[in-house]
Formats: sequence, structure tokens, C-alpha cells
Amino acid sequence: MTYGLHRYFPASAKTAILAHPVSPMTTAAQPACLSAQPFQMLVRIARHSDIGDPDGCAAILALLATGRSLRAHLQRVLTSLDLSEVKFAVLVSLYAQDPAPCSLSELSAQAEVSRASLRTTLDALSAGGWIETASPSASASVRPSAQRISLTPRGRTLTEKTVRPFLTAVARCGEVLSASERQAVTRSCNLLQDRLPSTAS
Repeated sequence: MTYGLHRYFPASAKTAILAHPVSPMTTAAQPACLSAQPFQMLVRIARHSDIGDPDGCAAILALLATGRSLRAHLQRVLTSLDLSEVKFAVLVSLYAQDPAPCSLSELSAQAEVSRASLRTTLDALSAGGWIETASPSASASVRPSAQRISLTPRGRTLTEKTVRPFLTAVARCGEVLSASERQAVTRSCNLLQDRLPSTAS
């Protein structure tokens, strides 16, 4: 499948594109994070077509590749703590509101987790004794979505124990950047977040 790429450059140019090395970015060296074959191919296509600014494409692909690597690294950190990314997000979201409870909809929005995934995660956390749920009234007919969710003392302790090693790993990742580079990364990410469509439902 060509996905319409033939509109931007002739099919006969494919051999040349594959054979042509990825040329350096005009403002910096080619990011090492773009070493994966799909990213290399996309950068080559951008440089041999009029689809978009090649340096802009390379920068965004570099962010995407690095984000994937960072996420995989931090997921391994959470796995070593016997937590999934979703469980950790839920625990931290509840900790941020503690001791006030959260509703299902509030927790779904704050942890950025779908309600279906959230219910499964809450069942597991409840079984571990880390969270508790309560109804806003004594009525037995209260809908699950109206239940209030909060940390138990055990869940509070677990969250405090896991946040420290997680943030230590995050801080170590940032040690390779200078103060000005950290500020530049933050500004760039904020600019991109402002331009991207909202993920809110």
C-alpha cells in the first residue's frame, strides 16, 4: 500500500530515497533517536518531497521516538515496583486529592484513563486493600459512577513509597540536559501541547 505517497514524488524515486543517507538537519546533527528504520524512512521521504518542512518533521519524530523510549524506561521502573502505569496514575491522582475522595468520572479525567480500564484497575487496587469506595448515601441503589473513591492508609503508604524511586528515575533522565536545555524542552512541549487538539471527550 502506498497511502497516496505517489502524489508527492514519483514511484521511481523510491530506490533513490532508500539509497540516500539521511542528510543532517540544517540546525543540528541528525538525532540518534531517529535510528529506527521507520523514522529514518519518514525523514527521507520528508526530505525528498513537499509534504512538509523536513527539519520540523525530524524534530517531531525525534520527540515521538524519545517519548516512546522514556515511557518504556519508566514502565520498567514501575514494573520493578509491582505497579502498572494505570495503577500508578490512579494512586497518584487519589493522593493528590487525599483525604478528599474522588468520583469515578473525576478520577478518569485526572488519571487520563478510560472508565472501562479504570473499573478493572480499581477492582485490583481494592482487592489489594489500597483503596476504598463509599456511596454518597445509604441507598443500595446508588450507581457505581456515584461512588466515592479514596486511598486507605495502606494505599497512602504505598503511593509515598513508590513516588520516590519513580521520581528518582525521572530526575536521572533529566541529568543529561543543562538548565537551559531543560527550559527549552519544556517550552517546546508546552507550545506543541497548545497547538494539538484537546484529548478531552
